[in-house]
Amino acid sequence: MVHNANFHADQRREPIPGNLPPGARVLIVGINYWPEETGVAPYTTGLAEHLQASGAEVSVLTSMPHYPEWTVPAPYAGRLRSTETRNGVTVRRFRTYVPRNQDALRRIGYEAGFLANGCVAPGVERPDAIIGVVPS
Repeated sequence: MVHNANFHADQRREPIPGNLPPGARVLIVGINYWPEETGVAPYTTGLAEHLQASGAEVSVLTSMPHYPEWTVPAPYAGRLRSTETRNGVTVRRFRTYVPRNQDALRRIGYEAGFLANGCVAPGVERPDAIIGVVPS
């Protein structure tokens, strides 16, 4: 399949990459997602929206936005969980530890907190495929 930067959801649907049947349930798990504008978030968001436009039923399990400021913005601050839909993709967010200063122990806590919350996330149906995103 050729990547087309001008692809829109209303255009003809192409086969879902990876030989998944149309309507396949895909779960993307990654700590960064839109509205974060730098790092891996734009790539994860683009992948999710492309798969959705290609005919998959896509959901994302992610944290509250926080990068690159390492602080959760006001619209998301104080929430334990939230669910939103963006361009057909269901985005399930949960609060996790976000360290203001970085060192090895805090980074371990950050990643472990995300893992622990992801393991008990409610409302996630059994997917046909799971894509894990690890930024660093």
